Amino acid sequence: MCGEVLYDGVWYYENVLTLNRSRSLLGMLLSLRYKHIENPDKCRLQSQSYCLYGHAARVHKGSGTDEYMNTVCSEVMSRLDSSVLAIAGPNPTAVGGRGLYSMPGCMCQLCHQDCVGSIKRSKKYLSVLVSVQEHTTWWSCRLCELVSIRTCDVLVFRGDVGHGGGPYDKANWRFFFNIVPKTECVDMSTHAKYSTERISLYTCAHNRKVCIKGK
Repeated sequence: MCGEVLYDGVWYYENVLTLNRSRSLLGMLLSLRYKHIENPDKCRLQSQSYCLYGHAARVHKGSGTDEYMNTVCSEVMSRLDSSVLAIAGPNPTAVGGRGLYSMPGCMCQLCHQDCVGSIKRSKKYLSVLVSVQEHTTWWSCRLCELVSIRTCDVLVFRGDVGHGGGPYDKANWRFFFNIVPKTECVDMSTHAKYSTERISLYTCAHNRKVCIKGK
């Protein structure tokens, strides 16, 4: 499947999920428990992480939710360009699948990078945002505007790309996972399980402005 290159390190894919799969995934996301994550307000949350490896995998191994998320990750990855997957090395692997939830009035995140460790390492780290509802949004530092992601569509971006989760007037659920070299899966799973991964703030004019609800 050929994705649209929005700019270096960011790709947009249309109709990656079927409508039935999108509805099924939304139902699963609604059933999860969520905890607050970094945001200017208390309206952005995420679920526990699944699709883990090593010791961290024992938490969910064999659970229906874990198997379901692994299936969704495999389906999404099968629709991505091989050249994009190759960024994560010869054995690109999905890890850390989880639900993201924004309450009504959720403010835009401060801009950051989804990277762990060095910038060199972050360039072999892909983030995947899967939309199951209309009006899913993602703030682009480079474009200095919101990117809208339609239902069933997917946004893929490299770990060194500056961005922020978008604002929401209405409640919104979406699915997120990472694609990393297979050799990094155990380490990435540890970060995902114990919530030791922290956003790496990115110098952007947006971070020096007041986030506007629903902008």
